[in-house]
Amino acid sequence: MLSILLGAGTYGRVYRVHDPDLHCYRAAKIPTDLVLANADLRGEFLSEARKLQKIDDHPNVVRVVQAGEMTGTVALLRNGILPRPIACILAQK
Repeated sequence: MLSILLGAGTYGRVYRVHDPDLHCYRAAKIPTDLVLANADLRGEFLSEARKLQKIDDHPNVVRVVQAGEMTGTVALLRNGILPRPIACILAQK
């Protein structure tokens, strides 16, 4: 289930999601209609996920743990997301 919008750009929106099976938070990047309407852009979206998945342990990269395409919709799931947006955490300091 998509919960909080973390960010958005030309090619996608990133939402914080809760993984009920593993009891953790992740980020789901969902492509925009622009990407969904273009087979080449959908391919680039998945290519990005494959490239990021190969970066196993870097402090500036959130690891991709799942990506896929089903009936014209693509998405990727990233690991290690905070339970609240960083702005909320920083506001409390």
